[in-house]
Amino acid sequence: MSGSKLIEDLGEALYGLDWHGPLASALGLPEQTIRHWAAGIAEPDRQHYGALIALGASKVTVMTRLMERLEVQIRSVTP
Repeated sequence: MSGSKLIEDLGEALYGLDWHGPLASALGLPEQTIRHWAAGIAEPDRQHYGALIALGASKVTVMTRLMERLEVQIRSVTP
């Protein structure tokens, strides 16, 4: 998988179809940089790949906690 496809897939998974701006904001980068990554014009350096990993991991943690709360909630719902 190319870096640009990976960036696109991650961006969409985190923020939906309009992901460039939110991802840029989360990383503190210009949106143009994110668009260059997605187009394959430029590629993130190691530091930015690390930031992308950390961002994705934080979202996984949040989603895991929400799913756990939903599982608790569903037990309280009368069938």
